[in-house]
Amino acid sequence: MRKGLFDKGYDDKENYSYSKEEEIISGIRPRESLKGRRLTREIRKVEEKIKEKEDSGILQKKLLRLQELKKYLDDEEGWKREKDYGQRWEVEGRFSVFKRLFGEHVFSKEDKNKKNEAILKVNLMNYFASFLIEGTKVNYINTS
Repeated sequence: MRKGLFDKGYDDKENYSYSKEEEIISGIRPRESLKGRRLTREIRKVEEKIKEKEDSGILQKKLLRLQELKKYLDDEEGWKREKDYGQRWEVEGRFSVFKRLFGEHVFSKEDKNKKNEAILKVNLMNYFASFLIEGTKVNYINTS
């Protein structure tokens, strides 16, 4: 199963629905738009409307988002552990190191060479990290 971690900018009922349809385990950090009793009332209201109507696709999407918000608000740390939400920052940290070492651009003109240049830079970064971080295994990317 695929997995995705997203910040509050992706908190939208369409994204929750898409993740469910595509069987993606999503960690979309919800915006805290509703809290407490208002959230509980809204969930109940949407569930009742779904029971009353045949065509409830939009309501189902809304319910997915509200249920995720409730889970998040009930136990934020538990939600983060369940979704492995902190891993996103590790990746962003590596991108930051890469950009500080090599900048944001490649010098090559042809697509094949651009790819090889990026692979070379990633391999170099991983090699440098193996010296700085004791016990780090170097994972090289194959260029073929």
